[in-house]
Amino acid sequence: MVIEEYARLEVTLPDGRKFDISEDDIIKDSLSLTSQCINGNTFGFGCVSPAQLSVKFRLKSSDIGRYDVYRAKIILYSYFGKIAPDDGGKKGVFNVTSVTKKNDVFTVSASDNVCWLDSSAFDGEGDEFGNKIYKRLNRDSLSGWNAGDVFGVIVGDVAGEVTEEMSGFRLSTLFADGLTYERIPNASAEFTGYSMPSSGQGAYYERHVVLLNGEQSDNIRDYVAWLAEYMGGFAVADKNGNIEFRLFESPYYHKNPEILDFSEFQQDTLEIAGFSIFLYSVKMITEDNYCNSFSFGKSDEKSAVNVETEIKNNPFVEFCYEYSVKNNKGSLYNLVTPLEYYQHWIQIRPFSATYHGNKYLHLGQYIKIRDENGTEYETTITNITWKFRGGQQIKCVGEDSRPLSQARKRNQAVRMGERMKTQINRLRERIENGG
Repeated sequence: MVIEEYARLEVTLPDGRKFDISEDDIIKDSLSLTSQCINGNTFGFGCVSPAQLSVKFRLKSSDIGRYDVYRAKIILYSYFGKIAPDDGGKKGVFNVTSVTKKNDVFTVSASDNVCWLDSSAFDGEGDEFGNKIYKRLNRDSLSGWNAGDVFGVIVGDVAGEVTEEMSGFRLSTLFADGLTYERIPNASAEFTGYSMPSSGQGAYYERHVVLLNGEQSDNIRDYVAWLAEYMGGFAVADKNGNIEFRLFESPYYHKNPEILDFSEFQQDTLEIAGFSIFLYSVKMITEDNYCNSFSFGKSDEKSAVNVETEIKNNPFVEFCYEYSVKNNKGSLYNLVTPLEYYQHWIQIRPFSATYHGNKYLHLGQYIKIRDENGTEYETTITNITWKFRGGQQIKCVGEDSRPLSQARKRNQAVRMGERMKTQINRLRERIENGG
């Protein structure tokens, strides 16, 4: 079977000039797109990583140099078959971050709109900390917000003040696949997804979040990542450039997964682990080492590696701890429980392969892989590198079987330094207040 694939680019320069780049002007084997929904080699929650576009294209115009293309906007279109879909096969919006030119050929690297979240969370105004997220959330509510709403506030309002790319989002665009708050762990006071039984006690408002004063992390993307970790998923930019939250798919809600047959993989590229990873428990640990966990128990299957999800020093959990545990003598039980009811359904079997089928795959997708003997394996896609007419390199990470650590944000040393500043400031306040 011959699979036909087509691609083109729309390039808009910062000065407003627009150019259509047909596939005839795209240098062969140069167009690729890499994306991920997991940080590193350990399966976990909270990844907020920009997708990266690489391409070489020919642009015959004597008055356009490399500096003219820097910070340009590129829209990628690609599709299988002779007939383009209604949206032209739109795949994403990218911002040029690096460009070189030789003769009339431009070599370009670009990131999707997730890169706009790498902006400062501080405004240098008001109190000594000036944290815009803290001010925005605490201005309108001291008792807490739905975490799902906070996601929209940070992406649409706070980041929107920095760049128009992030402004004007509606909450309906921020959640993939028609997700509702009730199906997202900790997104709101109520959670009814993944066979979670009703307690008869109504909503659990201890799932609501704000921020404690003194939070020092200076990167908006960190806060989006902490929220994504708190709600058990990841954040990406959709094909229109909107930042959206996604959960990992699982057989609970996705009854008919895509089946990728052995014949669709490039020869000698399919490798499937002889073990699977079972997320048997969730543990939350605060700055002063308070801990709550919930578990369904370890798997008895011989091929299963039992792994505990550990969420540590998450600022939104710290708020829940401060107001629900310390002030009201509660616990974090109603935070860890929905995460475990959701995560234990996720199918994690490490694999890697180059897929040459005629379907575009996506991050977090629950799939089945049929090997050469007809055996089917359930797993989840965590990394994709698409190459124009070169297939999709896909994999599920999981080589590291240690307890899942908190998602890595930016440079770990920088992040830990900021967390230390936060803890020192809070300790100082307690001492000054006689606490």
